[in-house]
Amino acid sequence: MFSTYAPSPLYGGPARLFWLRKVLERSGFVVHNIVANSSIESTKLGPGDIRVRPVLRPGERHHPLFEDVQVGHRAAAQPRIVRAVRSQLAAIDPDIIWLEQPWLLPLVHAVGRSAKAKLVYSSQNMERELKIILCGFYGGGKSSDKALVDEVGRVEREAASTADLVFSICGADQAAMRRLFGVESVLLPNGSGLSGLVADQRSKYRELFSGKHRYFGFAGSSYLPNQEGLAVLATPSLAFLPPDVRIAIAGSLGPALDHHRRFLRQWSVNIHRINRLGFLDDPDYAQFCLHLPCTIVPIFHGGGSNLKTADALVTGSPVIASRESMVGYEDILDIDPRNLTVVDTPGEFRAAMTENLQARPVSPIVTERSRALSWSSRLAPVAAALDDL
Repeated sequence: MFSTYAPSPLYGGPARLFWLRKVLERSGFVVHNIVANSSIESTKLGPGDIRVRPVLRPGERHHPLFEDVQVGHRAAAQPRIVRAVRSQLAAIDPDIIWLEQPWLLPLVHAVGRSAKAKLVYSSQNMERELKIILCGFYGGGKSSDKALVDEVGRVEREAASTADLVFSICGADQAAMRRLFGVESVLLPNGSGLSGLVADQRSKYRELFSGKHRYFGFAGSSYLPNQEGLAVLATPSLAFLPPDVRIAIAGSLGPALDHHRRFLRQWSVNIHRINRLGFLDDPDYAQFCLHLPCTIVPIFHGGGSNLKTADALVTGSPVIASRESMVGYEDILDIDPRNLTVVDTPGEFRAAMTENLQARPVSPIVTERSRALSWSSRLAPVAAALDDL
C-alpha cells in the first residue's frame, strides 16, 4: 500500500488505511505500508513497512493545498528514496500495488513493478474537482495554481485509467469515474471505528456535558471545508445560541479558527460560544463522541465521504448534519433515520440547532446503524474484488 500518511485507527484517511489493512489481513492478505510524506508524524508501521521523507527541491516552495501531489513528484525525483522503496519491493515481491489516493503514482512509476503485480487505485475523492473548490477558499486563480490543478487532474486520470481495479468511496464518485474517465469502480464506503464501543459513565466527558453549559459538538481537522462549515454557522455570529450554550470542538479545527477571517469578525461573541478541546487521543476521542448530547456536522463544501458523519451516526445520539455531509451514507439513512436531522442550508442548520435546544433532551438510541457502519461491514467487498484480479 502506497500512501502519503501512516495508518491510524480513528482519524480521516489514516483511519481508512488502518482498517483496510486490518480487514485485508483478516482475509489472509499480507500487507505492507510504504508511506511518503514531508512531515514528522506518529506512525503505526511495523516490520516490512517503510516511511520515506522527501525533501524540498532547490527553489521549490511548500504549497499547503497541493502538498500531496508535490510529495509524489518529490519522492520520485530523489534517488535515495527510489532505491529504498525499490529494495523494499524486491524483498516483498508483491502481487498487488495498492495506491491509496493517486498522489504516489509517480513514485510507483519511478520504482517500477513486476509484470505480475496488479495496480489498484483506491479513490477517496474526485481530486481535481475538489482542488478547484479548495482553491476558491484560498482565493486561488493564479496561473501556478491552475497548473497544479491540471497536474492533479493528470495524475488522477492516469491512476484511474491504468489501474487494474478501482475503488470508489461513494455512489456519486462511481458515477463521476464513469463520466470523466470511462472507468467502472467497486464501491468501498467509509465506516466508523466507534462501532461497538460503549460510553464509559466515569468519563470526564460525561461530567463536562452534564455541567452548567449545554453542548453541541463537532470533531474535525483544520481541513478547509471543516473551517468553512463552522464559519458559515458563525455568519454573522454565533449569537443565535444562548449564552449558556457551547460548541465543543475536538481536533486541530479549534486552533485554526484563530486565523479564519469570517470567524474573527465577531470574535468576542464567537469565542464565548465555543470550547476548544484540541487534539484528542483515540480513547478520549471515542468518549467525546459517545457522550455528546448532539453532534453537528456542518459540511457544505468538499467531496468524497466525511468520516466524522459515520462517527456521529454510530452513537445513536441526536445528529444535525448538512445534506453534503451525508454523501456516502444514503443507505444508512434508510436503515434508521431516528435522532437525525438533515438540512440543506446554513440557515436551516442554525434553525435546527435552536429547535434542538428548545426540545426536551433526547437520549441515545440503540440503532442498527452501529453494526452497519463497522469497518468490517463497510469494507466487506474488498477481499473478493482483489481475489478476482
